[in-house]
Amino acid sequence: AACAAWSALPPMQANGQPGCRIIAVVYDGSSGACELALQTVRARDASLPQRTAELVPWPSLRASELLATVDAPLREMNLGDAFAMQGKMVAVLPSGVVLPDCQADVMQLIAEMEYLAMVRPPLPSVVLRVERHLAPLRELRAAGAPGTWWRSTGAVARVADALHDVLCCVLDDFLPEDLAERLLEGVLESRPQGPVPAEGRAGWTRGGTARAAEAVRDAGNTDSRNERLARTLMNSSRGDVLRFSDAESTMPGTEALFAAVDELVMGLKQQPKVGERLVNTDFANSAMFSVYPGGAARYIKHTDNSAITDGRRLTTILYLNKGWEPAHGGQLRIFEPTMQSLSYKLDVEPRFNRLALFWATEEVPHEVLPSYRDRAAVSIWYVCGRESLLTEDAFKRLLTKVRCIGGQNLDERLVAAGSNEEQRAMLWTLARDPARLSRLEALNAASELQERQAILAAVEHNFAGCAAHRQTRERLNSLFGWDEHMAKVHREIAQVQQQQLSLFASMGLAAPPGVRRLLETEAAAAGLPAPEGEKPLGPLQQRPSVEGPAGAMAPAAVRHCRGARAAGAERASRGRAAAVRLPEVFEAVD
Repeated sequence: AACAAWSALPPMQANGQPGCRIIAVVYDGSSGACELALQTVRARDASLPQRTAELVPWPSLRASELLATVDAPLREMNLGDAFAMQGKMVAVLPSGVVLPDCQADVMQLIAEMEYLAMVRPPLPSVVLRVERHLAPLRELRAAGAPGTWWRSTGAVARVADALHDVLCCVLDDFLPEDLAERLLEGVLESRPQGPVPAEGRAGWTRGGTARAAEAVRDAGNTDSRNERLARTLMNSSRGDVLRFSDAESTMPGTEALFAAVDELVMGLKQQPKVGERLVNTDFANSAMFSVYPGGAARYIKHTDNSAITDGRRLTTILYLNKGWEPAHGGQLRIFEPTMQSLSYKLDVEPRFNRLALFWATEEVPHEVLPSYRDRAAVSIWYVCGRESLLTEDAFKRLLTKVRCIGGQNLDERLVAAGSNEEQRAMLWTLARDPARLSRLEALNAASELQERQAILAAVEHNFAGCAAHRQTRERLNSLFGWDEHMAKVHREIAQVQQQQLSLFASMGLAAPPGVRRLLETEAAAAGLPAPEGEKPLGPLQQRPSVEGPAGAMAPAAVRHCRGARAAGAERASRGRAAAVRLPEVFEAVD
């Protein structure tokens, strides 16, 4: 009963049939690309512990019926145009989610099949372990006042215990109710009516993943690049719309929200069980307001900082949904550690004035389940300054985007992020804001201020545009080791992709184009030779067992999704150059 309470799912609906657990796959029977993808789908379906896919050739009456039920989302993902089935493979998931181009990326379908067949709810022992931490917090809430009950030393210690032992925590009635109401009103008043297109509307943008960043970096003319970016932003992997509350556009109540969550994080920094993990976590990004607009909008399983490249250490999410019921969906599902995990530990309902906290690392894979009504939230990430120095983009965000938390001295905390004297000297130069210096101090620091201005100018231009900017980048790269760190990340991803390529060969299957393309991208970024062609060993002679090569595909498919995100994470901010603006956001968001 306890497990059922934690893992309540919304009614699954596929083609009007509640409880349906089969993915309907409609494919063009005359397409060679579809036939190639079908080989992988059939092999994987045969190896799973239960059947997950109904294969429906097109044209046929059954195919026409299925496509008619999802005409609206297909049009939306096709940028308003009628969807043409020629050469296409379309998957309709039990949740109502539609995958429109599986022939081009069959691994997204494989991952959904594996999820359907293999993801399991928490064991009773896991439920009890989580409850041992959350139940005392609920008792403290019942005995205290909304918005202030968590401020006691005992409550903060309980939160630290939960983050240490189960890696996440949930706090109800976190803010005074009037403040939570003000935040919700800001969302309702500013959010445009109707769907938000790829290019955004009224200050709201579509949530993006690293695939959007890949589209931005694509060669070719601007029109084709922008069209690919627009299609990527409309993809069903992530369905939220976003608005940032920053110096340019402040949402009501944001400053008071910052003060409350900052106070909690500053308290956690003093707790022995988690204080060490929060050393140098002295910064935070601007508040990100998000709405999942119903219609099975979701965000697939991911981690916020999987490759340790962007500095995020702790994720906090405040939910703003009144009258939420389990049937509305939209739960935050938190998995056991690592992206390979097939068991989840907790489903968090996005109830009004509820704060969820969890580590932003690979220890806490999570997803937003399909939402069947508007689901609003505001997210703040707490950022480690030292980790932010490891990559170029995180360094740029540290200088230009984040704020120092809890009333701490910005100059001191920026300098403290350095790991050696040379780094600290550079950070001291960058911290010398002339607006905070007296006239005499500015005169004495003239050379440092000139150097600071040159570095900030190079950052503003993404270290491009002139030789001086490029030289500045090389100097900083030598000091902080950006290229060395990213080459290591790309090598790790390339190794995973190579394993997946070999897996297809061992099964007698040609690797899907997307898998080979990802490997080629990662190999090039890591300075490795291009992958050699893997020749299939021959047709499959028998049904593979779950323990055999096909059974091993489950974590491989999950890693495929992770690799696709990590591949573009470090350059995601370059989306600013596109006509369809990639949101100014760390790459993974709830």
